[in-house]
Amino acid sequence: MTSSSLPSAELPRAHDLGAYGLLILACLAWTGNVILVRAVHDFAPPFAVSFWRCVLTILVLLPFVWRPFRAQWPTIRAAWRLILAFAVLQFVTGQALLYLALDTTTAVNAGLLNATQPAITVIVAWFLIRERLSRWQVGGIAVALAGVVVIVLQGEFATLSTLAFVIGDLWVELALLSWSLYSIVLKRSALALGPFVLL
Repeated sequence: MTSSSLPSAELPRAHDLGAYGLLILACLAWTGNVILVRAVHDFAPPFAVSFWRCVLTILVLLPFVWRPFRAQWPTIRAAWRLILAFAVLQFVTGQALLYLALDTTTAVNAGLLNATQPAITVIVAWFLIRERLSRWQVGGIAVALAGVVVIVLQGEFATLSTLAFVIGDLWVELALLSWSLYSIVLKRSALALGPFVLL
């Protein structure tokens, strides 16, 4: 079957390419974030790093979002419980747990485990909202997971007997679960706020 004979709903649409590009940039930024936090873990407590990262983000964004923030204040006030849930899922059980993980696991492990994010999101989305997948999505997830397995095992199944896991690996997976919940709830909420105001 050629790509032209696939249903159009399963093919990436041209206007989605910009979104895909932004997702790739986000992944690169997140990778740098993981490496940096791991590099400073000996002298910077994870929750302090998470806190100051949030403060710095606010200071950088505030000049650009202050006017729309004030204009959208009624919506913010009305949806404060939902926004609080977003804050917990993104910055507490998402970001802070990942930073805690980097106290005991390596940046490489965290990065490899992060490749399981699409699979976790798919499972959570199917369980919560019964969202179905296209063949492209299933194929992409399968390739990502296969790549993780090959890298972790270094191409040798015998490596399984020497693998060692630490508590940080569990924190990473819990952080990824939190990010999955955040993504799904955010998409389904239809909250009428600009993305930077919401952040």
